[in-house]
Amino acid sequence: MDSHTRENAPGHNTLKIVLYIVIGAMVFALTLVGGGWGVYVYLGSKEDSDAYALAKKNGDKSDFEEYLARFPNGRHVSDTKRSLDDLEWKVVPKTLHGYTAYLESHPNGAHAEEARKQVDSLAWEEYGDSVSGMTKYLELFPSGKNAELAKSKIEKKLSCNRAFARRKQELVNSGKGGTDSGSEGAENIYSRKQGTPTAHTQFSGGTATTYYHDGVYTSQDGVEVRYRIANNTKFLVFRRVEGEIFFRTRSGVFWRGMAGALFGGAWNAAKAGRSEVGASDMIAGAKKGYDRAKRTKNITITQTLRPGEIYRGSSYQPAKYKVLNSGFQVKKIQAEISEDLVKTRTAPGC
Repeated sequence: MDSHTRENAPGHNTLKIVLYIVIGAMVFALTLVGGGWGVYVYLGSKEDSDAYALAKKNGDKSDFEEYLARFPNGRHVSDTKRSLDDLEWKVVPKTLHGYTAYLESHPNGAHAEEARKQVDSLAWEEYGDSVSGMTKYLELFPSGKNAELAKSKIEKKLSCNRAFARRKQELVNSGKGGTDSGSEGAENIYSRKQGTPTAHTQFSGGTATTYYHDGVYTSQDGVEVRYRIANNTKFLVFRRVEGEIFFRTRSGVFWRGMAGALFGGAWNAAKAGRSEVGASDMIAGAKKGYDRAKRTKNITITQTLRPGEIYRGSSYQPAKYKVLNSGFQVKKIQAEISEDLVKTRTAPGC
């Protein structure tokens, strides 16, 4: 059978018809699917664009955020983020904290560079007056626009602070300043108690002496003097303080004063070549007697005192009579310059 005869055979024609039908069905299916996908893409793109257009029209932050929530991979994501960035930038507080907060949330934002410049300037305004502040500025902005100025000012301030500290150290160590010290009072310390007031008389020869107990105390042991010393410097630390406490008793002042007025007055008159003792001689003698009634005790404080700190202590001395007054005087101070304080504080005039 030749080729022409085979092509016209009934079975061959049927196979061709089936093949054409299958191919046609496939083409139709592809056309249908492609068209549906195209419609789907078109509708999704339109919804995306409509949502963005609405957010842009309203210009509200919540609308842009809603768009991003609905279309995290939408066609307008980058534009939406830029719009949000612009909106947040408009309401950023014009403060160091405000610009810093913006940079934390938008480190690569459209306004990040401007924010960094503002932070640099505001940080300099806030930190640029003290050594510690300028040091902090350099830590934050080692290449900032005020970095070189900060380094220069730090060097000058440290030099000025150290010179001030050395002068104050000389005054303090010589006992001429830098402290606030004095007595905070004194009181008598008593011992054994007795419940009932009694009085009894003892005779010695022809003299009768009466002893009276007031029913509260039988004896008085001594005097406790309270004192304080304050470090009023800026850069010095006190390592050792030597001082003197003193007190006077009423009895001591009375008898010393009387003796000074009588015997000291006569002595003063004799030195002046006068036969009669004048009132001025007796007053001068009484003053010397008052001074000699002072009882003293040396004390040493080894507790470290930093600027602004106050040391309070007390000291006891035996005494049998009522205390009249007390005091405390600094004799010598061992003070050291604190480099930490030199770097964190500013001296007057620096």
